[in-house]
Amino acid sequence: MKLHLLTVDSPKTRKGESLGILTGILYLAPSDESGHNVCPMALRKGEAPDGIRSMCSTSCLTFAGKGMMPAVRAARVRRTRLYFEDRAAFMAQVHQDIEALRMRVVREGWDGLVIRLDGTSDLGLAAHFAPLFPSVQFVDYTKVGKRAFDALRVPNWSVTFSASEITSDHMIEMMICNGINVSVVFAGKVLPTEYDGHTVIDGDVTDLRHLDPKGVIVGLRMKGVSNAFKAQGAASGFARTIPIMAA
Repeated sequence: MKLHLLTVDSPKTRKGESLGILTGILYLAPSDESGHNVCPMALRKGEAPDGIRSMCSTSCLTFAGKGMMPAVRAARVRRTRLYFEDRAAFMAQVHQDIEALRMRVVREGWDGLVIRLDGTSDLGLAAHFAPLFPSVQFVDYTKVGKRAFDALRVPNWSVTFSASEITSDHMIEMMICNGINVSVVFAGKVLPTEYDGHTVIDGDVTDLRHLDPKGVIVGLRMKGVSNAFKAQGAASGFARTIPIMAA
């Protein structure tokens, strides 16, 4: 089965396969890597901090892992440019990929299908596709608060709000009180059991965020190929450091 834009072969997709769930993810060129900005809340590379948008592009894993491989990087740029330069063709190809995966799930007897259209972007593409595929579960992370609230009205679209260095504790509390879980990146290998008064679950076990209990912090570890990259994430505030409690 040939997919045009989505992939089912990545560490994130394989995490759900042990639970019988097939996952398709769309990876675009993050931030403004393609010349088009796909993350409206992210500070463009080279811009000075302004307190309104996140510096997450400087700590984005795709700039430190396989996303920097020339072939992978070029493919993501091509997909992104297709989205901005021929939107109709892009949307048609995404639709074909989702339908192909839906049929594969039926044919091979998978327990379910999860689609994540913002694997390395924050465009809210699922707002268009989720109503067209009511039997398919869509999941996303977003830094756009309105998008997280909009998803509450779509039964098969689960959105986790993604905290960054500009996200206040008040914003985290507001999201959780409204039924929206919040993901927080932590420096180090050990996640805290609690943050900001809320239970922390391990979000690195699977990427199936729709299965998470409500009212929790989804803890993610700062990843990267070097300690310097991880330290950069902690220094920017994007990855939070767990306070050391006095004995």
